[in-house]
Amino acid sequence: MIWYDKYDETYKYALDELGISYDEKSVKELIDVVCSYEGKFDYFNKKTMVDFINENCVIKVPDSFLDVWLNYLCDCYSEEDKKIIPTLDYLSKKYELVVLSNWFGYSQKERLKHIGMDKYFKDMVFTENTKMKPNKEAFLTACGPHKPEECLMIGDGIDIDINGAINAGLEAILFDPNDKYEYKNKIKDLKELEELL
Repeated sequence: MIWYDKYDETYKYALDELGISYDEKSVKELIDVVCSYEGKFDYFNKKTMVDFINENCVIKVPDSFLDVWLNYLCDCYSEEDKKIIPTLDYLSKKYELVVLSNWFGYSQKERLKHIGMDKYFKDMVFTENTKMKPNKEAFLTACGPHKPEECLMIGDGIDIDINGAINAGLEAILFDPNDKYEYKNKIKDLKELEELL
């Protein structure tokens, strides 16, 4: 298995595999358009995203682009990502852990499997069938049979993760390694969760 620690490179691998020509500027535009998708739609949908890319990019991609690209994303991680495993092991023995991600489930699940993290999560919620964070529906779906006030969101996005969770009735801890935000419940290192929880 080959792993890629540079997210941007996965776009180039997919474009190369499909024989689509590009330059650095057009790849940056493609990345920006994909990143902006989340703020314009409620769900992740392959057809909608391909149409959105083709309407807003110089690069035009076929319907198969997302499947090819998502396969590369399955292997997009670094050894640094594995440092959280002892913390996940600790937390999973005390709590039910759930992934709530604004992304396509296939690549996220496979990525977690490759890293060896999937076994720590009781459930995984992705936004192909559930409205994206910060919509209340996403958080309530992730809560499963539990009441929101019994659940805690740990996320790195102040608006999408933290404010969305609070609006849905959950407690929240902000993971802010670069100390960018002012927030009362904040950690800079995920290992701090072992002391807090």
